[in-house]
Amino acid sequence: MLERLTTAIAIFGTDTRLVFFNTAFSRLWRLDTGWLLEGPSYSNLLDTLRGERKLPEVADFPAYKEKELARFNSLIEPLEDVLHVPDGGTLRRVIAPHPMGGLLTTYEDVTDKLALERSYNTLIAVQRETIDNLQEAVAVFGADGQLRLANPAFAELWELSLDALREGPVMGAVIEAFRDFFEDATVWARHRAVMLAALAADRERTTQQGRVVRSDGSVLEFISVPLPDGGVLFCYNDVSAPERVAQALRGRAEALSATDKLRTEFITNVASELEGPVSMISSLATRMVTKNGIQSLAPGAVQEIIGSAKALKTLIEDVRDLSGVEAGQQTLHLDSFDIRETVDRVAAMTREAVKRHGVTLRINCLPDVGWMIGDAARIKQTLYHIVSGALKNVAGDQVVLDVLRTTGGDITFTVHHRAGEAYGPGLGVYLAQRMVELHGGRLEITASGGDTAVACRLPAGGVASRAGSVSAH
Repeated sequence: MLERLTTAIAIFGTDTRLVFFNTAFSRLWRLDTGWLLEGPSYSNLLDTLRGERKLPEVADFPAYKEKELARFNSLIEPLEDVLHVPDGGTLRRVIAPHPMGGLLTTYEDVTDKLALERSYNTLIAVQRETIDNLQEAVAVFGADGQLRLANPAFAELWELSLDALREGPVMGAVIEAFRDFFEDATVWARHRAVMLAALAADRERTTQQGRVVRSDGSVLEFISVPLPDGGVLFCYNDVSAPERVAQALRGRAEALSATDKLRTEFITNVASELEGPVSMISSLATRMVTKNGIQSLAPGAVQEIIGSAKALKTLIEDVRDLSGVEAGQQTLHLDSFDIRETVDRVAAMTREAVKRHGVTLRINCLPDVGWMIGDAARIKQTLYHIVSGALKNVAGDQVVLDVLRTTGGDITFTVHHRAGEAYGPGLGVYLAQRMVELHGGRLEITASGGDTAVACRLPAGGVASRAGSVSAH
């Protein structure tokens, strides 16, 4: 039986000579079996082991050997000690007096066991230090419901004694301490049920998370995580400050949305209110030109009234369109259309304004420029506003409209003119910019040495996904 044990065993007789050893003993010390069978004395064994540097290093070996040999006469009870041998190993030794005289010694190699224990202790220490320094409140309950671990943040969050928590109270007692933070007993009972359910043996063990609001106004987010040993980890995070910020932002967003809605409605209502009087002024001015076939007022003055009324009506329409775009109410009616035909219509629409300003509108557009997909009416409106804006600020003798199809297939409409003063986008140009953006294009304004160019870059194949923007250089 002793031979089959993995523990190294040696028995020395009353004369200190080796009378028995098992295979594990010879293998542990890597000694010649034949020599051991000769029954060397304990003194010879110690000398041999020291010569091969297999015994612990000591300052006075003769004294150490004398102490070892003295055990044959003085040892009454079993003695256990640990030997740290030079090769880095650790042996657990038990020396006991043999009933027939002499000594019985056992040696067990505990090197790996101690290393594993040290590693485990280090891991536990690192984990505890990590958890203790977390901002989140953490508590771990065992499968029996007893508190195994709680960090200082948990004690501070629930105003509990950290020393009392380290005594390992049961979950029920810890939950009972939470009661003071809940004026509504229903809220406390609901959270209590969630915590107790995390350890219920008849329920599926899954990660649970939720939110609880305490009577002091603090908002806590919590998560329960089942552990492999049957326990559960609870983690609480105080999100009161972020929640207050989020509520403030939501309130501000709602207020801005309401304000924007009121602004859009106001602009629309103003446009509707002005449209009636303007139409009436235009109608009366037309009737004042001739009455019963007799001219009653100077035609030039009346025409100016009619022109101003039309301009004011156009401005009202622009305001209505702009408010619709800003409110997201405008939709495009996409279809293929002839680019040259649209440009010619813009020229016809601005013919009178061109004459009034004493300039010419030069159009550079190839007859075979082709077709594009878009809202023809909106694009015509966009070009009309840009040309009209250039006419109001022109200092030269012409306004130029260039139409160019790029190698990528996009269409660029560019209006050039020499500005009389620093160019600033007016309402019409801003509306044109928004229309260009709806088509997935972009509007650019460049000015250099008095020459100003407003370029609209549009995708010829339809509305692109890229967002438009206006930039001034």
